[in-house]
Order: sequence, then C-alpha cells, then structure tokens
Amino acid sequence: MIRDRQVLADLKRRNGCEEPMNYPHKDPLLGLDLFFAMGKAMQSGQMLNLNKKLFETYGRTFQFKSWGTNVISTREPRNIQTVLALAFDNFGVEPVKQKESGGSLMAKGIFTADGAIWARSRALIRPTFARPQISSFESLELHVKQLLDCIPRDGTAIDLQPLFKRMFLDTSTEFLFGESVNCLSPETSFRSSQFLESFDTSMHGLAARMQLGKLAFIRGRDTHWKNAVRQVHEFIDSHVERVLRQRKSHDTVDNNNVAGKGQSRRYILLDEMANETQDPMDLRYQLLHVFFPAHDATGIAVSDMLFHLARDPNRWRKLQSETLAVISSGPYSFELLKSMKYMRYVFNERIGLKQPGLRLHPLAGMVRRVCHKDTVLPLGGGVDGKAPIFVKRGTRVVMNIHALHRDQDLWGHDADDFRPERWESARPVWEYLPFSGGPRICPAQQMVFTEAAYIVARMTQEFSTVENVDPEPWTERFRMTVESRNGVKVRMICD
Repeated sequence: MIRDRQVLADLKRRNGCEEPMNYPHKDPLLGLDLFFAMGKAMQSGQMLNLNKKLFETYGRTFQFKSWGTNVISTREPRNIQTVLALAFDNFGVEPVKQKESGGSLMAKGIFTADGAIWARSRALIRPTFARPQISSFESLELHVKQLLDCIPRDGTAIDLQPLFKRMFLDTSTEFLFGESVNCLSPETSFRSSQFLESFDTSMHGLAARMQLGKLAFIRGRDTHWKNAVRQVHEFIDSHVERVLRQRKSHDTVDNNNVAGKGQSRRYILLDEMANETQDPMDLRYQLLHVFFPAHDATGIAVSDMLFHLARDPNRWRKLQSETLAVISSGPYSFELLKSMKYMRYVFNERIGLKQPGLRLHPLAGMVRRVCHKDTVLPLGGGVDGKAPIFVKRGTRVVMNIHALHRDQDLWGHDADDFRPERWESARPVWEYLPFSGGPRICPAQQMVFTEAAYIVARMTQEFSTVENVDPEPWTERFRMTVESRNGVKVRMICD
C-alpha cells in the first residue's frame, strides 16, 4: 500500500500534476447537494444552463463528488481527446446490469459494452451506415412524401416535431427490420402508435434513472415505465422471432426481390445480424442500441433546424436559394447534398450552438467514462487550469459537449448566437464533437446529415416560407438525448 502511494506520488511529480478546482460541496462526503441541484435543474429545463455556469465558475475542468465517487467534469478539448482517443484503452463505459429476467431496457450492446463485446457490436452495425446504404433516396422519398402530405397548406399552425418522430420511426423500422410501421400513413395501426408512445416513455424513464444514479431504485414501482419497456421489448422480439422462424424453416426473405430486379440488394440489419447470432436476447439488445439513435438522431436534428429557420426568415431564404440552385443540376444524390455548403453550415450550427434564448445540442451531449487505469490528463490542474491532472483508477470522467460548444474562448464572443456563416472559416477538430470522437465515434454521422439535408431541402422546395408561432424560448427536455420541450410550432406557407 505504501509502495503504491509512492509510485503514484512519483507519477504525479514527474508529470507536474496539480489538483483541479473542487466544487464546494455542502455535503463533502456524498455530494448530494449538487446531485439534487442537478435533478431540480433537469426538471425545470435548466440543466444545460447550470452546467455552463459551473464551468464559468470553476474552470474548464473541475471535480466534484457524486454519491461518494470522485467525478471529473471537463470541457477542455485536449482532455476530451485524451479520454476518447489517445488513452482510449484506459477508459470504458459504465456497464448496464441485467438484474432480472428480460433485462434492462438497453443491456449490453454498442453503447454499454467495452472490449470484444463492443468491437463485435460495432462490426455488426457498421455496414448499415456504409455509403451504398445512405446514398439511395428511393425509400426515404416515399416517407418524405407522406410527411409533406401531413403538413397543412392553408397556413394552419402545426407542431412539426411529432411528425418528424413518426417519420423516423417509419424509416428506422424499415432499415432495421425490413418492415416499416407506417406511422405517418392515415391507415396506421394502433400497434404502431402505441409503440411510438411506449418508446418515448421508455427513453424519458431511462434518462431519469441515469440521472438518479444510486437513487434509481425509488422509481422501481413505476409501472407505467415498466409497461412501456415491456412493449418496446415485445415489438423488437416479434421481429426477431419472425426472422429466426424464417431461417429455421429456410424461408428467408429474398432481398433481391424486395429491392427490385436490377437493383442492388437491400441491407436489412436484422437479417444480417441473424447470420452471426441466433440468440434472441442478443439480437434484441443489439437492435435496440441501433434503433435508439436511428429513431432519435435525425428527427431531433431536423426539428432543431426548423426551429431555428422559423425564427430567421433571411436564412431560410438563403438556404432555399442554395437548394433550388443545386437541384437544377440534377436529381438528389449523396454527392449533391454534400455539395450544399450552406446546408452543412446550418446543420453544424444547429447541433453546436444556440440562438439568444435558444439552446441547441449535440447528439452526444455528455459523454461519460470510467477510468480503468491510472492516467494523466494534460490540462485542468492548478489555479489557472494549465497544469496536468492525475486521474485515479475508478474515477468517473464526464465530458460536457454542450458546454464545449458554448465556450467563448474557443468560439468567440458570439458563441451564443445562431450564425451558420461562422463555418465558412471555422475548422474545429476536438472543439466540435456532435457525434463524439475517437474509436467510438458515431458511425451514423454521414447518414444523419444526408437524411436531414434531404428532408430540409425537400421542404424548401415545397414551401416558400416557414413562420414561427411559438413565443416561448427553446426549453430542454431530457430523454437519452435532448429535445425541445415545446416542440416546433410553425406555419408552413406555400406560394
């Protein structure tokens, strides 16, 4: 024990490590004062604002207690780079414990596993987001047409956010299971609508349990949430059972026929995963880990883009002009959408920054890791935060991407302004991480941009103007991601 302390002291000395700033807890043993303050802020939609104030007060890297565990919170790009990339093997995710029959909502998969399990999960899903899979818009256009048909043409106000959720439930179930639930269809089944409601309820509950930490047990009798989780599992399981039954009877789906003669074979994730494993529990959770971001990521991205643009008619017109000019050169394609520079600027600004009174958020708002091996982070120590800091094994590290994207030292005095034009010169690397970074960077990032760009471009074609009808500022609502609590209330105007 004494020898270990001497080794650690020598390591700190050789690297010039100093202690980071400490949050001044009223409860220095467990840190419950900050824990309850965070919970209150989450309930009132002020969690992100509270985190920003903490960094402004205690520096870009500081430490606090959470239920007696040391936690380092940082928005320092070099520290984030070290954790996510340079010292990747020294850190891991917090595993989800499977405590009962049927497991938790997420259990083991790409988001909650390390090592071989994580590598296998990533290898299973990677082909889903390969360029051939995201370059075809035939199927997406069918869903976009249904979306456009649901939007009033007479100037009647509408909340677009639920429509985007339903549309991406349709697209995600199609590419994951080979069958769309068709939530946007007038003939949608009660089962599809019920599943969307259950999925939203389960995501809200999961986010609350993660925030509660060791107090999560107090929601153990939440039968509404448990029923929602059960319904999500049953929905996924029904597709898993169908595919496994088809394989067993050698009656597999002929994807060449589905795609059409002369077209490339359609990649369906469940079919491909069933080639690797026939364990129904394994398939359930592998699919859930993909379904969650596939359903949420692009829907939230498009919702936030429209939230911005409805409040900025000049930039709507600028984007519309670019769209009309670009599509005059030919039909939509992956390359054509990538060539739309202003669309990319709006997309980046939506994910990264905020408008006065409006906070828009990266998909991976807070990235959490557990230190598995004593590590030195390059910055955060001392009064000025310029010295390295020592991270002991077992310490939790929270990388706050929301706060990173609002750091005026990195983004300038107008970091709080919605200004897509900043991307004409901005070339951030580890200062901008909407999809995380390092080996665990989100493999769906190109798909999210491509689908979001396609939908917004189609809307600029279809409607001359988008008008905001919501006087309220953007207020956060935490699920596993962060979305607008008030939705996206607008009028879409045709010529």
